[in-house]
Amino acid sequence: MTAFRLVVAIRAVLAYNILGRYVRQISEELDGFAYDLHAFVCGEAE
Repeated sequence: MTAFRLVVAIRAVLAYNILGRYVRQISEELDGFAYDLHAFVCGEAE
């Protein structure tokens, strides 16, 4: 039973790390988009 719990826990940690990395990547892309949109709206676009 302990081995089963260990396997489940390891998979859960891996899934958590993968999803966390995905969320961080999306957040960085949205930050860049917000910066570009702000520059466009304020007339500071190149």
